[in-house]
Amino acid sequence: MSDKPEFKTEPTTWSPGLIGFYASCAAVSIGAAVAAMVLVVFPDEDFTVPAAGFGIFMVVGGGIGCWRCLKAARHES
Repeated sequence: MSDKPEFKTEPTTWSPGLIGFYASCAAVSIGAAVAAMVLVVFPDEDFTVPAAGFGIFMVVGGGIGCWRCLKAARHES
């Protein structure tokens, strides 16, 4: 007999809202990395302001996407 406890597991269900949530989280993290990298590594270049703006746009857009997709995923279950 095994000493390991047995856990009851439920099957994982994937939904469009959940996939959208994870994709939006990825957009937030990539946008933050782009904005930070451009502002720290290339502070005096011509593309710094547009690239940092794009990164901040990804963070804001991804944050809104996270909120909406998580709300949709909760309603799907």
